[in-house]
Amino acid sequence: MHAAARACVGEFSRVSTHYYPEFKAQTLIVNAAPLFRVAWFAVKPFISKAFVATTQLCSLDEAGRRLNVGRDKVRSAEARALRETRGRPGSAK
Repeated sequence: MHAAARACVGEFSRVSTHYYPEFKAQTLIVNAAPLFRVAWFAVKPFISKAFVATTQLCSLDEAGRRLNVGRDKVRSAEARALRETRGRPGSAK
């Protein structure tokens, strides 16, 4: 497992668990790249069990079913999140 990938997932886990616990009922990682899936299963043993229990990898259709919205709503939320993160320090432009 690449050290940078492990550090990234670990930091995401730490920040969301410690700073935003009230917001994290469930995290859906939608249409994750195959490499991310491999990384996720490699780092799961090293991050908090509470974070792992509420985080799931899923397809676009499955995310829509879980959120009880259509596929288009999930796509628009994903696009909005990408637009909001552009220009932030450390984000890809």
